[in-house]
Amino acid sequence: MALAADAQTPACAAALDLILGFAKQGKHPTPLVVAATPDSAETKTYTTDTLLQADWSGAPPPQPLADALLSLPAQGVFDSCPGLQAELTKARISSGDDAVARVTQVDPDIVALPTYGANVLALSLPIVSADGRDALVQDSLCQGPNACVGAIVHLQKEKGGRWREVSNALSPEPAPSPGSPS
Repeated sequence: MALAADAQTPACAAALDLILGFAKQGKHPTPLVVAATPDSAETKTYTTDTLLQADWSGAPPPQPLADALLSLPAQGVFDSCPGLQAELTKARISSGDDAVARVTQVDPDIVALPTYGANVLALSLPIVSADGRDALVQDSLCQGPNACVGAIVHLQKEKGGRWREVSNALSPEPAPSPGSPS
């Protein structure tokens, strides 16, 4: 699946590939909904040193890319990639604030561990390295109001042009759930 030409930037392509990867992994049997706004609080838990020394699941990102991620404010993917929501709709993935509001209504009768009607993925616009080979993105995945995990994801561009996750570092603090104060 490719984005419209006006939105085909490396960062937008990386975001689309990451979202489609989440949707296809099979780890998430419930539907996936993509939030419109990233949670910029993720970067507050990192400094350059802790980001590079974090417990990465694979190869850590290049230091200039980590520096760029930490120095720039998180940007929403839908604002920066106007064709992304249309591509997600084609892939039958709901997105945006209204979709998140619909699935994050919690049943008050379930008090032990309430869950959402779909997994909610929030991500920032990926920061792409100068050579276009690596990217870093903040994400958080919530299955319920008290069941969220955040990560910084290191992506690499494959020869065919697709982006794939090569490693991630989980946030040292739980990611806030949609609608919670940061």
